[in-house]
Amino acid sequence: MVVHAEFSFNEMVKIANRCDYSYDGLFFYAVKTTGIFCRPSCKSRIPNKENITFFQTSEEAKRAGFRPCKRCQPDMMHFDPKMDIINDTKTYIQGHYTENLTLNQIAQNIGIM
Repeated sequence: MVVHAEFSFNEMVKIANRCDYSYDGLFFYAVKTTGIFCRPSCKSRIPNKENITFFQTSEEAKRAGFRPCKRCQPDMMHFDPKMDIINDTKTYIQGHYTENLTLNQIAQNIGIM
């Protein structure tokens, strides 16, 4: 387990539990029971503290046998989930512009509702 020089284990757990974007890139956390590693901002379910381990880079997590989370995509350099939502919305509207669309319908079809 790697503990970042600036943060204790308990501080890193709290940061990950808060899903704080400002710490992305400073460290990654992995969950032993799932075999997945995430960014501190990941919105996945909060793991049990005893199942968490930390890494300074995504490469270290991969070498330790963990795979990247499909939700937060920690192995991508510039992943921005908000941009994915924007792009999905744009694509959906472009494909259905002749229909009488509602915001609820768009949200359901792009998977945010």
